Amino acid sequence: MFAEEVFKDDFSIYGYELDSAKMGYFKGKLDDATFHNLNKKIQKISEPSYKYYNEGSITETPTIKLVIQRGGDKTCYQTDYPTDNFQNHVINFLNKICAGKTEKGEKFKTDYEFDCY
Repeated sequence: MFAEEVFKDDFSIYGYELDSAKMGYFKGKLDDATFHNLNKKIQKISEPSYKYYNEGSITETPTIKLVIQRGGDKTCYQTDYPTDNFQNHVINFLNKICAGKTEKGEKFKTDYEFDCY
C-alpha cells in the first residue's frame, strides 16, 4: 500500500498536520479478518449506487484520492467532501492498516499519476 499524504485526526484550527508515520510505502501480511474486511469494503464502494462524496465542495479540506487496482482494472475515488460513511469506514480503515502491523517498505511501482478524471 502507498499512502502519499495522511493527516492527523486532531489537527489544529490553523491547518492540517501531516502524520508521517502513516505515510509512505507499506508492506506486510494482513490477517484473514482484515483482508476479508478490506475486500468487503472494496466491493461495497464498487457498487454503482455507492455514494462516496457529498454534493458541493469544501475548499479548505484536503482532497482524498483513492485508487484501487485489481488486475488490470483501476478505479479512482476523489473528493474534497467525502460522505461520513466513506471517511469512517474506508479512509479511516486504510489509515489503521498503515498504523497497524505493517512496516515501511521500499518504493514499488505504482500508477501514482493515475488521473481520476
